[in-house]
Amino acid sequence: REQVMKTRRSNGMAALVELAAHMELYYADHGTYAGATLGTVTGNLFPATTPGGHYRLAITWQDDLDFKIIAAPVTRSNQQRDRCGTLTLDSLGNRGLSGQAPGTSQCWR
Repeated sequence: REQVMKTRRSNGMAALVELAAHMELYYADHGTYAGATLGTVTGNLFPATTPGGHYRLAITWQDDLDFKIIAAPVTRSNQQRDRCGTLTLDSLGNRGLSGQAPGTSQCWR
């Protein structure tokens, strides 16, 4: 079970990195990160869930020059028991975690 959660976590990390790349493309087109949205509707920057639906993606901060995005385990899923919790990434490339995770270096591999 731990290996399955680790694989799903890797998928969440990959989605965050891909979303960050889309945020940069949005910035190149608009001169700001503000206004970028997630979801399945035409015009949204990126889907709001990872493939497989184990993580919910969100933009938790965005302004003209910066952004912070997260991948949070979907409520009532087995992934919610993952020790690493919610993964974070910002416009400077800083990787982090929220919750009571063991540490960024152990989770972001």
